[in-house]
Amino acid sequence: MSNPNKRALFYAGLDMIDKSSGYGPLSEAKSPIGIIGGGLKRGTEKVKAEELSAANAASRSQSSNLANQLKLMEFQLKMDEPGAGEIALTKSLDKKIEGLMSSVDVAPLYGGMKKLVADRLKAGDKTLPVGVIREKIPTTLQAINDLLPQGSKQGNAFFEKIENDAAFIGKFKKLHTDVVLSKISNTKLVPVSDRDVQLVGQAITTTANTPQVFLATLRSGDAMNYLNAKKVEYADVFKSERGYKRGSKRNFDQEFLTQGAALIRNEIFDEYGEEAIREEAKKLGFDQDYNKYSDGQKDYSPYALAEAKASIDMGGLDNYITMQSGIDTGKETTVAPGTNTQVSPTDWKKKYPSIGGTQPK
Repeated sequence: MSNPNKRALFYAGLDMIDKSSGYGPLSEAKSPIGIIGGGLKRGTEKVKAEELSAANAASRSQSSNLANQLKLMEFQLKMDEPGAGEIALTKSLDKKIEGLMSSVDVAPLYGGMKKLVADRLKAGDKTLPVGVIREKIPTTLQAINDLLPQGSKQGNAFFEKIENDAAFIGKFKKLHTDVVLSKISNTKLVPVSDRDVQLVGQAITTTANTPQVFLATLRSGDAMNYLNAKKVEYADVFKSERGYKRGSKRNFDQEFLTQGAALIRNEIFDEYGEEAIREEAKKLGFDQDYNKYSDGQKDYSPYALAEAKASIDMGGLDNYITMQSGIDTGKETTVAPGTNTQVSPTDWKKKYPSIGGTQPK
């Protein structure tokens, strides 16, 4: 019986029956009241002894459960600590992203160049502001050079003979061609479509150093720099979420091409409007053929949208396409007059053989 009071009376009754029905020495004889009182006392003591024993047993059980819970928590914490695999993969990601960090630093530089073009157009001046860029942003070429992989960076001799606007365009274009083509041809790392790669390859390897080549180069370089900066941002999020933790099946590069791509697309749409940005991308010749977005939507690639974004920042293709300049075009070379390097129109294909062909998925 669970009620302690009833249990005590039950034990007391049994004791009283036992005491009153037996015979003992006269010296131990008790009155009926004494028998009843003694029985109640012993009944109560027995119940207390039972409850104490039960409490001790419960305490031992709780202590054991608590100890087991603490051991389980300790095991879970240990399992949640970064393992050797997570540490190695995170370090590898850091090294990969390290080469893109300069993209964040030079973002204001591209913004300045785009603004100079847009301001010139707003003032009704159709002259390409190359001289102004050279004057106001003297570190332009060096900053772009910093974006190149270590083995591709240009030495001091490359910067020595920038005597005029044409030479500046030639150097500018040379660096941007290396920066963009060295990255965009790998569709497993950059959110572009096959068509994007072909279109960009054709645009920035045009042989003449004309104002339009300069503007196309500025646009493509800004787009690639923007994507690189966004990749740095996404890497920070990926690491904060411990994407490589034990048991995780996440892959940073694949995730950037899907979820990261959707974030970039949505951010550009929010800032410029879907209709305006798509219309500009269409004018630039891009197609809605990127099918890796995490929501399954087929649309312009993040790269195409980034170029369209840069184009709008520069005043819009319809406006800057008529910009002119009095500089020497350089005819059949990719480098402007005043430099010692002559590059034939097809040399770029030897250095970047994957451009223009079908890209790996």
